[in-house]
Formats: sequence, C-alpha cells, structure tokens
Amino acid sequence: MKVKDTYAFWLIGLGASSFITLLILFLWKDSTVFSTSTTIDHSKLSSLGSIMSGLVGTFWSLAGVLLFYIALTEQRKDMEVNRKALGLQTDALTNQIKEFELQTAELQASREVYTEQLATQSLQRFESTFFQMVTLHHNLVNSAAARDERGNAIAVGRESFIAINGWLIKRWNPLKNLAEEDIISTYLSLYDSYQHVLGHYFRNLYHIFKFIDESSISNKKLYANIIRAQLSSNELLLLVYNCLSTNGDEKFKPLVEKYSVLKNLDWTLIEGGMDVIRRYKAKAFGHKDFSFLDGHKDWL
Repeated sequence: MKVKDTYAFWLIGLGASSFITLLILFLWKDSTVFSTSTTIDHSKLSSLGSIMSGLVGTFWSLAGVLLFYIALTEQRKDMEVNRKALGLQTDALTNQIKEFELQTAELQASREVYTEQLATQSLQRFESTFFQMVTLHHNLVNSAAARDERGNAIAVGRESFIAINGWLIKRWNPLKNLAEEDIISTYLSLYDSYQHVLGHYFRNLYHIFKFIDESSISNKKLYANIIRAQLSSNELLLLVYNCLSTNGDEKFKPLVEKYSVLKNLDWTLIEGGMDVIRRYKAKAFGHKDFSFLDGHKDWL
C-alpha cells in the first residue's frame, strides 16, 4: 500500500475513533462501569452533532480530499501511461509506414532492374538480327556480278554497281532533254536485265530499314546511320531511281526520307536534276528544306 493511501486510512480511522470516543463521553451518564442499561442523555445530542461535524467531519473530509487527490494522481499516471502507449503505437505505425515505403522503393527498384534487363535482352536480340542482316547485305554486295551479253562477268562486288551505273548512263546519252518518265523507264529496263543483282539487293536493303523502323529500340537513327554508312555512291544513285519507280515508291521511299539515307550522296550526280531531287522530301538528303539547291538553279 502506498504512503498516501496509508495517510487517508489513518485519517478515516482517526475520525472513526473520535466518533466512538465522543459517543461514549456525550451520550452516556457519568459512570465508571459501562452498562447497556444506562440511559442516554438526549440533551447532549445537539452538542454531539456540533462536535462530530467539527472534528470527525474534518478528519473524514481530509481523508476524502486525500483520496480524491490520490485518485486524480493515479488517473494522471494512467493517462500518461496511455499517452506513452499511444506514442509507442504511433511510432510503431510510423515505422510500419517507413518499412512499407522501403518495400515499395525496393519493389520499384526491382521493377526498374527487370525493365532494364528486358530492354537489354530486347536490344541484344535486335542487334543480333540487325548485324546478321548487315552481314547478308555485304555478302550480296560481294557476290554481285555484272555480266556482258555473253554472260561473262566483267565486274564483281561493288565494282558491279559502278558498271551498272555506267550502262545506265550509256542508255540515257542518246536521249536529249531527259524527262523524269524517261529516266525511270530507262532504269526499269536496265533493272529487268540485272534483276538477279538489283532485285535481291534492294529487297534486303529495304527489309533492313523496315526492321529498324518497326523495332522498339529508342535510338533507331543510330542503326539507320550504320547501314547508311555501308552504301557506296553508286549504290545510292541506283537507290534514288529505284525508289522513284514502282519497285520502291510506295514502301521504300518513305523510309529513305525518314532516315536521310541519301545524306552522303553527291546529289549533283543524279540524272534529271532538280525535278528528280524534288520528288523526295528534303529530309532524304539530310536537309530541312531545298534551300541547298538555291545556287544551282540552272543545274540539270
């Protein structure tokens, strides 16, 4: 039992003892022998009430105040304990929130790592296929052969594209004031003669750019530039005419424009001059507009 509780009970006991003592002193006759037959002096009741309220009431009031104070103190302690418990619960909840945030961050990091791994795997698959197609392109170029009317190979590899361009110019030379239609029809006639070289070559080249364009990689221009760097001037010249013909006008020409495939070409070599060049968007030659032609208005 606590000291404050002891004090309260002592005060209650002291009040009770005083009450009993006063009851004996004021209610019974003067006698040295206590007996139940002794009559009570009712005249002393009023004095007894005053003394009781003054003395015993004081003790009990003090005891009540002390007990009330003790109750308030205990209640305050309970409230402090509850406050601390609530603080601990709040801290625990805060820690749980932090743990959840850490778990969320870890999950996000894991998702990012997984996404990067998928992107890396996707890029690796793309590059594997892309460089196989580039290898096939080189094989087609190296195996190309330009043959004369007797079937004898007079040029092989990249030299064959030089020979084909030379024959194309020879067919144009007898024509004067070449119109665009004459240029394309003459090219198609030569294409039919060398379809075994040009057909497979342009189909493979088209599929390389199509593969790049339809892929999910972010830097498509990088790979388009890689394959563009593999093309010689004579290959690019033949590409110009091929994409203006029915062979490539619908599908291949838009890709040539989109990826500026003709950027490295000396466009002054193009037969037909500005009329042919303007059949393309300026972007095909790596320009935003055709202002690069301003100093060559008389050029054909």
